[in-house]
Amino acid sequence: MKLATRKSLSYMAFAILSSFVLLALNDILLTLVQIILLCYLNFFERRNTWWLIPALVFTAFALYIKAFAGIVSLVITASFAGIMIYRTIIGLESRYRLLMFLIVPFVSVLIWFGLCGDLHGLTAYFKGMLELAADNSAAVAVYPLNNWWVTGTALACGLALLLINLKVQSLLRFTVLAGTALFAIWKYGMAREDYLHTSMMFVFILFTILVFQILAGSFKIPNLILSVLVVVLFYISLQKSYYFEPFQIQVNGAQNLFIKSLNRHYVSDTSNISSEKSISRNKLDKRILDMIGKQTVDIYPWDYSYIAANRLNWLPRPVIQSYASYTRELDDKNAIHFESGQAPVFIIWELRKITHDIHGGTIESIDGRYLLNDEPDALLTMFTHYELVATQAGEFPALIYRKRTAYLQHEAKVIGHARAGWDTWIDVPDSTTGILRASADMQRSIAGSLKSFFYKDEATYVYYQLSNGDIRTYRIVPKTASYGLWINPQIVNPERGKVEPLVKKIMFRSSNPAMMKDEIGIKWEQLSFSPSAHQPGIASPNVDPVYPFFGIRKDSSQKEVLTSLNDLESNAKYWSTADESKLLKSGSKRFMLLSSGDYSVSFEYPLDSIAGRNLEADKIIRTGAWVKGRADSKAVYVISIEKEGKSCEWKAVDIQNFLFDSQSMNFVTNYTLLDKELKGKKGLMLKVYAWNTGEYPIMIGDFSVRVETH
Repeated sequence: MKLATRKSLSYMAFAILSSFVLLALNDILLTLVQIILLCYLNFFERRNTWWLIPALVFTAFALYIKAFAGIVSLVITASFAGIMIYRTIIGLESRYRLLMFLIVPFVSVLIWFGLCGDLHGLTAYFKGMLELAADNSAAVAVYPLNNWWVTGTALACGLALLLINLKVQSLLRFTVLAGTALFAIWKYGMAREDYLHTSMMFVFILFTILVFQILAGSFKIPNLILSVLVVVLFYISLQKSYYFEPFQIQVNGAQNLFIKSLNRHYVSDTSNISSEKSISRNKLDKRILDMIGKQTVDIYPWDYSYIAANRLNWLPRPVIQSYASYTRELDDKNAIHFESGQAPVFIIWELRKITHDIHGGTIESIDGRYLLNDEPDALLTMFTHYELVATQAGEFPALIYRKRTAYLQHEAKVIGHARAGWDTWIDVPDSTTGILRASADMQRSIAGSLKSFFYKDEATYVYYQLSNGDIRTYRIVPKTASYGLWINPQIVNPERGKVEPLVKKIMFRSSNPAMMKDEIGIKWEQLSFSPSAHQPGIASPNVDPVYPFFGIRKDSSQKEVLTSLNDLESNAKYWSTADESKLLKSGSKRFMLLSSGDYSVSFEYPLDSIAGRNLEADKIIRTGAWVKGRADSKAVYVISIEKEGKSCEWKAVDIQNFLFDSQSMNFVTNYTLLDKELKGKKGLMLKVYAWNTGEYPIMIGDFSVRVETH
């Protein structure tokens, strides 16, 4: 609004309306960033140095709120500093004004000292913030189907808007100030392309368009048309993001503020009741709470509501969520913490998280990642310095660890090297004790590096082929995979206490192999453990802590009570006969071509026929198939449990979610658990099939069905 005070009444009305729109859409982070930018613009408009003080102070504050806000604010201030240095060189500014930039480090140090009482850890904090930003697009990117015609046209309209206004000095300064911030927010929004992140990008784009119109000096038709196109087209693109929700503008008003102020105890009590209800699922058993007492606790991997639910004495690690340790520097900070005197006495490892493992496991991370691949060094330190002392059973199980009185040492031994290409199965060395890890060196091509800088990295995956032929697929972070990819033993459901089949082969996949170098270098590393030489009185020279760490008995394994494979070469038992007109060859294998509305061959099996049926044992049904199709293919892979032709349970997965590479075959998997009610029923029929619900054809084959008893 202040930018418009020296302009016509129509500009003031436009500025007031714009302010209300932004206040309705903004969150506090964007508001802070926008205020900093507007303060710098008002300085140029009014030549009043006082405008610089709030901008510089807020920049320092933003560094302590969130990495996103801090980095964007710092980028804007750095751009402003660049303009000021240039203007000083050509004689338009006093060099003494440059001293004002010392406000940022001064206030930053002052805040840190006020929070911590000394300056210890200040440089580590800012280095950690940069680490969090450095590999964000590779580690946490998600990949909805973008309409690049729409997004590209929006970008072209924005560029045209800039080019036709280059002669307006105020707009040129604004472009320099906002341009770098806009690029940073573009990367932020397009890397993790869900509604939370892309909506912030959209609102900031809207902000820049509104300010651009105010600075333009007059409402020109071409400017208005291009501005509207930018906003509308980016909003259309926003709708492609995951979990999209239409904007809801809510004006709470003074009356609502007044009522809540008078009834603040009611609001507080209601909020507390709601919080208590939400976190009650994480209440620990009394025996566990008695054991912990007032001793220090940390939570792994990230659900800190355990602290509030049980009023625990929290001692957090430096990077408080496992999935955020996506560089070795961040991983090392947690590893050093766990082996130091500052480490917590107890760690609570939550197993029932809000994330979803496509294989039904509880050792999952975010975005389809395997938790044991998230921070290899920190995890290794947990093995050597902590031991399992209790378990929380029930619907929300947890593992309770206590710091060892006698810690373990580990030895890493390189047992082999390999070189392989993408989409190629690689034999895994035999390993029966300790941990087998791989260091996989995956490098971007030149095109991939450019794409990473301007947009984001490709998604990278590892396929594990188990000794029983089953396949598990997980997304990986290249920087952690380069030094600590977990291979064996597989830990998927520790709460069941059963040993999983070993991994025999692995394969690496990329969402676009053309963006990566063809060859992957692999180093196999065997980790063995022994008691510390500083801990006398321990008889055993070697220990294998992996299974005991997760509460798994090494002599207890799952049982496979049914296995059925169908490669479409012959009439497999329990499978319907394939329509020969839909079969085709791809290499040495046969696949079905499913057109719109088509069903694949179906598997049908009476569950009563499972030998040695045990109603108390957990039973899990796993099924998989290999599929090739367009990225926007619509199809489902279904498990149906029926009785007398009616579904008692019907679970479908979208095949589209597994089509990482549209040029190759992709593994699709589905699973379901037989609950107590179903296990007690007779006459149940298990059915498995694929159904093409979209308009584009897909290829599918190499079906598998397994029923396991735990």
